[in-house]
Amino acid sequence: MASTGAHTIWVYRWEDDGSYNQAPDAPTDSTNKVFGANETMDTADRSNNPERMMRPFQRYAEDIIETQFDGSWSTEFTLANTWWLQFFFGEPTISGTEAPYTFEYDTDPSNGTAPKSAQLIEETHHEDGTVTQTVYTGVIASSIDIDVSVEDTVSISIDGEYADETSYDDVTNESPLGVIGTQPSLEYRAMHFGNSVLSMDVDNDGTAETRSLIQDAGLSLEGNVELENELGTRFSVIPSYLNYEPSLDYTSLVTGSNADEEKESAYGASYDSLSASPQETMVDADIDGSLEFDANTSTTNKMTMNILGAFPEDYSRSNIGDPSETLEDDITRMIENVTVTVESDKEAPV
Repeated sequence: MASTGAHTIWVYRWEDDGSYNQAPDAPTDSTNKVFGANETMDTADRSNNPERMMRPFQRYAEDIIETQFDGSWSTEFTLANTWWLQFFFGEPTISGTEAPYTFEYDTDPSNGTAPKSAQLIEETHHEDGTVTQTVYTGVIASSIDIDVSVEDTVSISIDGEYADETSYDDVTNESPLGVIGTQPSLEYRAMHFGNSVLSMDVDNDGTAETRSLIQDAGLSLEGNVELENELGTRFSVIPSYLNYEPSLDYTSLVTGSNADEEKESAYGASYDSLSASPQETMVDADIDGSLEFDANTSTTNKMTMNILGAFPEDYSRSNIGDPSETLEDDITRMIENVTVTVESDKEAPV
């Protein structure tokens, strides 16, 4: 029979701080980690970027040569643990002397920690008993998307790149990592829309209030991470972490109590005005907020995305005049910065 996703194990391990694209057996981290529940490796693409070498007086290529090796990967999973945040933010600042402990993640260079690189391990157990393994090295994350909708789970997707890979056809005799043998268990319960709260300071009074009747929310963390090359090798040698560009999209049902809140906020107008229109200069239009996920179990596991400086980019109202649909406000905000606060029963992230 053909092997399926049920025959695969998929985990990751951190590379050592200050090192990049280590050999499969080089990192000191030997703990196999999972991203969350329902985790899938959506893509694992590699390209040799070949180029045709043409010659005068012939239409076909004389030769085809390889150029830079480009590896890309992506994953999608349901939110459970938060350890994968280190792909994007690096190690957190930890406070607290007993549980729950608080982890603060940010991209400020002054915090002294760089985003972490990792190794992804894909292990397949075939029906004839053979075990194959591919180890992706120099793995970095370039963007993270967090999405939740009513009647659905909290979906996380990560896209990134990697520098190199090694495949082992006989893991028992070839792979320095040995046979993993089983997918690690989940530490925490998966989260859904009922564990999710969006708060925004739409009235600009300095306090972010819980937004009611939110139908969906999507927070995009774009890191603009690039892998850099050098003369002497076609494989990437170092990552560059460039401009951080977060954004937020959400949809809200419209009622009399909140009928024009988002519209006036998009205008950049004063919240308490009796009438409003788009402003020439939107000096105070950026607001703060948060997107919070709390498992609400006896085991503390809470993640708060702190939204700082959310400027109204686009606003629209849907279903006007359609008696078969509810009125909805669709909002997009460009964000200055997003930091993350995690409360956990664990003393340190793994």
